[in-house]
Amino acid sequence: MIKLNFGISGYDCRDNDRVIEIPEKGKLKELPVEYTSSVCEPRKANFKPEKTERYFPAVIFDFFKNVNDSDSIILLWIDERKEWVVFHYQEWQESARGNDSYYHGPYSPDSVCLQQILKAYGKANRFNRDVLRASPSELEKI
Repeated sequence: MIKLNFGISGYDCRDNDRVIEIPEKGKLKELPVEYTSSVCEPRKANFKPEKTERYFPAVIFDFFKNVNDSDSIILLWIDERKEWVVFHYQEWQESARGNDSYYHGPYSPDSVCLQQILKAYGKANRFNRDVLRASPSELEKI
């Protein structure tokens, strides 16, 4: 089991860390369609959840609902699973005290996510379902 610890919410006064577990095997839930209904340009990144010891190769694309609310799709390459895993990140203004955020997932990537992975790696015209299992280093070589 892979554990990602996103730390304590910026707004929430509770001392509970936000931990998401990713099973090393098995099918993940499908990403809800509304999460990828309007997407922006993807970017490659090294993503490190706040209280997790390691970085993950990632593709991130953002979309904004309004001035105070934003959403991102974060696709992480998980070596243990040998596939990309999706998280939906939301941030919103809670009150004058500040913003709050939440991570949803893990999900399996949909076709929009797979296209965004290819686009981030400059391979947008080579769509292939095998991208789901292509590591970042393999994508660089395509």
